[in-house]
Amino acid sequence: ETIVRSRREGRHYRVDIETDNEFGQLARAFNELQEANGAALTKLATLASQDALTGLPNRRGLNEKLKQLSQSRISDVLGEARGDARGNVAVHFIDLDDFKAINDTFGHETGDKFLVHVAEQLRGVIGSDDWIARLGGDEFIVVQRDIANEEEARVLAQRLMAALSVPFVIHDKKIAARASIGIALGCGASGDLTQLPALADIALYHSKERGTGTVSVLNPALLLAHSRARELEIALPQAFAERQIEVWYQAQFDARTGAVCGLEALARWRHPVHGYISPVEFVPLIEKTGHSGRLARVVLEDACIRAQQMRRLGYSDFRIAVNLSPSELADTCFVETLKALTRAYDVAPTTLEIEITEGTLINSVADTAAVIGALRAMGVSVALDDFGTGYSSLAYLRRFPIDKIKIDKAFVRNIAQDADDEAVVEMIAVLAGKLGFKVVAEGIEEPAQLQALRAIGVDMGQGFLFHRPQPFADLEQFLLAQAAARELPLRASA
Repeated sequence: ETIVRSRREGRHYRVDIETDNEFGQLARAFNELQEANGAALTKLATLASQDALTGLPNRRGLNEKLKQLSQSRISDVLGEARGDARGNVAVHFIDLDDFKAINDTFGHETGDKFLVHVAEQLRGVIGSDDWIARLGGDEFIVVQRDIANEEEARVLAQRLMAALSVPFVIHDKKIAARASIGIALGCGASGDLTQLPALADIALYHSKERGTGTVSVLNPALLLAHSRARELEIALPQAFAERQIEVWYQAQFDARTGAVCGLEALARWRHPVHGYISPVEFVPLIEKTGHSGRLARVVLEDACIRAQQMRRLGYSDFRIAVNLSPSELADTCFVETLKALTRAYDVAPTTLEIEITEGTLINSVADTAAVIGALRAMGVSVALDDFGTGYSSLAYLRRFPIDKIKIDKAFVRNIAQDADDEAVVEMIAVLAGKLGFKVVAEGIEEPAQLQALRAIGVDMGQGFLFHRPQPFADLEQFLLAQAAARELPLRASA
């Protein structure tokens, strides 16, 4: 006979379900309900730990599998049996660099099919003991088991990259994935492996900073840099509140006469513990954390104050240049904010210059052109910074109404010894002249560099040969001496 056992107050009851009496019917109904409930619970557990689109483990499923791997000593046992040092685990954090563009261009349905294609490509590369998870969006994890060293992880990472480069064909269109990968290594026989995805994410961040298609393996230096970055990110609000963000200035000179013709405003962070922090380090953190607007306000307001002081010092024809981030240029209120600042400080807009990078130009072509046009309409000059190192083309130069091109110091550094660098700078100068742009050379540190730039016909220059960046209070005495050395106010190339 078939028996159903039920627990009631700690006691078991035996019920014969072969009978057709009321107890038998209830027992059968109870049995069916239990089976259905068990199946539903199993399905819910699967759904909770599995990605619905690709069938791969999701974040929860990944964490569960890593916990199981941490608790087991399979890798250790295998290593002992083989007599080798294998038993390490590598977690590969994969981020698709251009998935948003695929979604925006082809639609979300195609985007979903593309993600399934990516999952299939990754499955075809990994070993039989390895496994894949999808964390959501365009992020995947590959867990590589029983490896001996970092080199084996790098080899698999390159194979993963190659697999992702195989095009996905839909509607006669070929779509190939570009990805960045971060890797973290751990011991499969001990330790908490659930921390590895977070550590691999740190390495991934470094990869994305280096550019698409790169692989980074977490090491102590990367971990230290990440810890410092997190510390600085947390300290940023306090830095603004306590005015730790200062504005320094570097003078710009007429390349022919040596006369001061402008200043560039440069942000510096006077950290109470670490001292002065380079903008190369903290400006990307400001942009990442959404504080670009606050930084722009601090620098622009200080520039307006210094423009007043420059006028009092006797400088009637000059410009103070301020660097603008892509997010500020995309702000529809930026032009009005700038107008309000110039009115509040009684500063002519013609004394200000906005510097933008080449990448900013192509971020949103139509909107960028409109903002640049509005700035120039109010009298603000626009300079293209770091020219030659980014994405710009001749078509962009023709389309955008800019006033100046700033040649990056990379081309200036060896201009006196390298004929190729000299040729590039000369080409830029000729091109700028034809288009009606002024040319500013950055990073001039040696007389020979200045001599070469003068021979080419560069209009303006800045660098340590002329003057180092410093607070305006320290620069003021130099500006007074420069003004006193000439009977007329110093002229600038506008």
